[in-house]
Amino acid sequence: MQWTSILAAVVVAVMGAVVAIGWKLPPEHRATREAEFTHGVDELWAVLTDFPGLPDWMPGVRGVQRLDAVEGKDRWLYETTEGELTMEVVTRAAPTLLTIRTVRSELAFGGTWTQRISPSASGSLVTITEYGWISNPFFRFMARYVFGISTTLDVALAALGRHLGESVSPRDPRETPPGVSAAGAHDRNDQPALITE
Repeated sequence: MQWTSILAAVVVAVMGAVVAIGWKLPPEHRATREAEFTHGVDELWAVLTDFPGLPDWMPGVRGVQRLDAVEGKDRWLYETTEGELTMEVVTRAAPTLLTIRTVRSELAFGGTWTQRISPSASGSLVTITEYGWISNPFFRFMARYVFGISTTLDVALAALGRHLGESVSPRDPRETPPGVSAAGAHDRNDQPALITE
């Protein structure tokens, strides 16, 4: 019984410390990841802008329904395994730029996601930049120190690759791409942010 009480006290203390650290972390963050695909720009654009088709390949998304547009901007209701998100298309410049943002969330997170598609030597380069927020301090701690802020972007890019029959390797844009010398590499992720990864 005594050991049970001690263990419970330790668990409470650890959880308290995690939440306390989470409160000190800013809710906002930025993360950018990219991956090379053998498919062409138009093919990738078709998949990324097929919102009703997202459940076919995006982990955690059960369904997507079109909502009424607001001020000319398309809106979509995402039904996920953890709740609903209402997303709005902010920018749509075919076939290279798509920006969506959260306008309503039942989840502990939301944000803006910018997806860029550009031609590359292998086919296409897809870059996703997330400007997100996490309201729950516990999840802020976990995202920062356990899972990693960019994990969801890696999962999305890998899932996109599998959907297209490819095996892709998500990376930080600041890493030197294969075949490019370090001297010739440049930082494409140089915008300021509170927490970055």
